[in-house]
Formats: sequence, C-alpha cells, structure tokens
Amino acid sequence: MKLKFAFASMLVLSACGTSQEALQALDLMQFRENATVAGFSYSKLSGSGNDVKLEGVSFLSSPFMAAMMGMDAEEPEDEDLDTEAVTPVLTAGSVFLNGLTMKGGKPVVRDFVFNGITPVGDLSGATVTIGSVGIEGMDEATGAFIAGAFTEAGPSEMPAFEAWKFGKAGISNIAVKGEVESEAGLSSFDVKVGELSVSNLSDTMMGLVRIAGIAGEVNIPTEMVPISAVFDLGTLDIANLNSGLFVKPFMMGMEAAMTGGGEPDFASMYADYTSPLEAGYDRLDWSGMSVDVSGLKLNSTSISSLLTRNADGM
Repeated sequence: MKLKFAFASMLVLSACGTSQEALQALDLMQFRENATVAGFSYSKLSGSGNDVKLEGVSFLSSPFMAAMMGMDAEEPEDEDLDTEAVTPVLTAGSVFLNGLTMKGGKPVVRDFVFNGITPVGDLSGATVTIGSVGIEGMDEATGAFIAGAFTEAGPSEMPAFEAWKFGKAGISNIAVKGEVESEAGLSSFDVKVGELSVSNLSDTMMGLVRIAGIAGEVNIPTEMVPISAVFDLGTLDIANLNSGLFVKPFMMGMEAAMTGGGEPDFASMYADYTSPLEAGYDRLDWSGMSVDVSGLKLNSTSISSLLTRNADGM
C-alpha cells in the first residue's frame, strides 16, 4: 500500500511540475533563476508540463550596452568594460512560455508573452510602461525561430514570410508620460496606446490588424504659439489583410536594387493584383477620431468599407 501511495505521489508531482524539456529550453534561451550574467533573470518559476510562468523577470545587460540603450544615466567606468558586471535594463512582472520544448536540440515555443514591462534607469524625465508584448499560437517553424532569437547562438535561418504562422502578435497598454524643461518653459506629454496587433497570420494573410487606443495630451510652450493638444485616434480594424500583396513587390524591388539586376519583373511583381479595386483587404472599420489643438478642433465620423469577392477569392 505504501509503495502504491508513493508511486501515485510521484505521478502527481510529475504532472504538476515543469518538464525537463521546458527547463532545458528555458536555459538555452538565457532565462535563469537569480542570474548574475547577461540574459534574463527570474525570481520564481511555476507551471506544469511544457507551460511555464516566470515572475520577477529582469533583462540584464552590460553597463556599456545599458548606456548605449539610454537606460543608464551615467557612462560606464572603464573597469566595467573589462568585467562581466551586468545591470537591469528592463523588468517584467511575469513571462509566460507555453508549449515550450526541445526539437532537434533547439528550443521551440508556442506562446511567448511578457507582462508588466518597465524600463530601468534614466529616461530623461519620462516614464514608460507596457502592459503586454507577445506572440501566441505559433507553429513549430515560427516558434523555433522566435525561441532561437533568445539563445546565445542566435536563431537559425529566418523562415520565408509565407511560412510564418501564429494566432496573435501584439503590444498593448503602452503609456509614456513625462516633462521636459526648455528655454521656453516646461513641456509635458501623456500618451497612451491601447493595442497594436496582428491576429491569425497564415500564408501572408492577416485575419485582423488592429490599431486602437492611441490617445493623449501634449503641451509645448513656444515663443510664438503655445501648443496644447488633446487627441484620440479611435480604433482601426482591417480584416483579412493580404500582406503578401505589399511584401512581395517590396522584396522583389529590394533584391533588384541590391543585386544590380536592373528593373524587376513588374508583371511578376504585381501578378496577384487581379482588379484595379484591389485594396489588399476585405473590410476596414475606423471609429473616427477627435483632435483639439490649441482650441482648434477636428472630428471625423466612423468609416467602413467592404470588398466582396467572387468564388475564386478575386
């Protein structure tokens, strides 16, 4: 009976704990508990199987790199350049890595999300907070590339854009606030961004592109006309955006310019355009905006457009 109970307990603990593959991938991606070297340090790890939650996360970098990134008010001392000293550059309240495992000796992740991000150090009087940054629902090829980007060796070859596939990638709840002193007086700004995201990317088709919650207040004293602005740009949703229509011509043009091969094949470049009305999306909805600059107001009403395609998608 005791043996059965012990065996059952082992099964329960195994089911509740984080898998060895996830822990190995985490280490290769330079996430380490209470780290003192460059990379990511965390204070607490929890999770089950291949789903991992980290808390108290800091991105550690050398003093020189921190100064280069503008995250340190002081220039690094010469002796810091010759040591392995590190300093926090960013902190995150939590990081979720779901579907984290190993494939072919390399880490792969399905969902990778940072929450509660705050830069550390001097930002010239400004404060910046970010609610969330991440990418979820990645397929294996995309997840391997993203996870590889966090390893010391770096990612493998980037998949072709047509091969990228994920459920949602975005950044949300950005807040930038601060004051700047100048000869004309004290300038202030308070700007927020609710969401910038792309959902359901597959074969260059983006199911939904959203730009929402860009709003704020800016006050700039000048010798001529002081600027006092309040704005709200509303919400813009674009459904079924065929990004390949724009990426393909850009890449072909860049390749022709870099190789010196003369003008690109324009017929091939724009072969996917089947109608002069092609806008590259199926539906666009914008809630409108309101802007007030020094007493002059500009308001726009909502806008919607819908493209109806035939059975062949044209």
